[in-house]
Amino acid sequence: MANLNDRSVAERKKRGIATGLISIALLLLFALYANLRWAHEAPVFEKAKGTADTTSYVRVSGEALFSKEFWANARPPVFPLLLKYYNADVIKVATFQTAFSIFAWGMMALSLAYSLKGILRPIAFGLVLVLSLERHIAGWDLVLLTESLSLSLMALFLAAWLWLLRGWLWGKVALLSLVALLWVFTRDTNGWILLMITGLILLGVLFFKAHKRYLAIAFVFALVFALSNLSADKGHRWVFPFQNVLAQRILTDQSALNFFEDCGMPLTPELLELAGGFANSKDRAFYTDPALESYRDWMYANGKACYMRWLFSRPLTGLREPWIDFAWLLAFEDVTSFYPQIYEPLLPWYAERILYPQDALLWLWAGTIIATLVAIWKKAWRVNPAWIVFIALCLLVYPHVFIVWHGDVTGTHRHALTVSLQFVLSFWLLGLLVAERILDFLRARVRKQDAA
Repeated sequence: MANLNDRSVAERKKRGIATGLISIALLLLFALYANLRWAHEAPVFEKAKGTADTTSYVRVSGEALFSKEFWANARPPVFPLLLKYYNADVIKVATFQTAFSIFAWGMMALSLAYSLKGILRPIAFGLVLVLSLERHIAGWDLVLLTESLSLSLMALFLAAWLWLLRGWLWGKVALLSLVALLWVFTRDTNGWILLMITGLILLGVLFFKAHKRYLAIAFVFALVFALSNLSADKGHRWVFPFQNVLAQRILTDQSALNFFEDCGMPLTPELLELAGGFANSKDRAFYTDPALESYRDWMYANGKACYMRWLFSRPLTGLREPWIDFAWLLAFEDVTSFYPQIYEPLLPWYAERILYPQDALLWLWAGTIIATLVAIWKKAWRVNPAWIVFIALCLLVYPHVFIVWHGDVTGTHRHALTVSLQFVLSFWLLGLLVAERILDFLRARVRKQDAA
């Protein structure tokens, strides 16, 4: 008995030393990563790039902080809040975005690493950090738009989920809810993703015996979505993209025109003349032409609801249409065109092509879908709860593309940046989780052989 106790103590010491060494290795790896990324991006801070959209964010940031005009305006409030705090100083905003991104991806790497076992911990940690150096992620720190904050908050959102799945604490729920709130009020599209996650939680409770306490998270997420949607409605943030879609897809389609006419939209000659244009075509006629006053009255009262009904009236067509641009949206190959001219990607092109897949995307996505169905069938989360994050990421890829594609007709590749990263993360998370299962199987065989 004494020998067994001594052996048990020795094994615990050995595991403790191994855990300590891994923690030190992760800390050193993060320090190297942070220094490398900062040194690469800092020289470009003063050249951080703005766009036409940046001007509208700056305008919102000039509103009084506690006014309706700040929290329910033409742009969601989180990025204007950052601009307000730094007085729209280009260098300070870019500096914050880089520092926050380094922190967020460090937390994501740490949370994922401790969701796995053994040698996979440092591998997962390093993989996430290297992935965040890829141009689709790192380059946005140097652009005065919402993408950097949105991607960083997405990383924190996933990190918080992985942390919560390792053990329930209400403090973790509060942190997850806070990150979700900031994420949703950074980009309106994120609110719809949060609503779909709410639906997945409800399905998990109803059909897969998930603990009912997760309904509290579903309630918070639904409330956050409702607040985001209210802010978007009050600020009329849906109007510009709606009129892009109207000009490009509704006014050019006779069957769609018939549907919208039945909805009460006045089909005047002046409105039909805008077919094929955009929301700001012909000197912003949608907004300023007196002959379109009746159309504007209808749009503000019924336009959004009518468009939703139109999408639901043709579900198969609506689901099929985004497929045309699916691979193009996931790849986002011209992402560098949004960055300052002096910005150079840190990673070599061949490393980027591996880390952030650009080829055979339809096949890769099909493979992850099959893996998702198998994971659901096998209830893989009973072995490692991190499978839940993979399943959610993968199941929501195409619904996310659906929202982006039908939400606007301009800038869709930029608007789909989050779904692109969502796919890439699901791809690598699948690889790590499968590797863990393989290693568990091999360890079990070794133990069985030793016992024999």
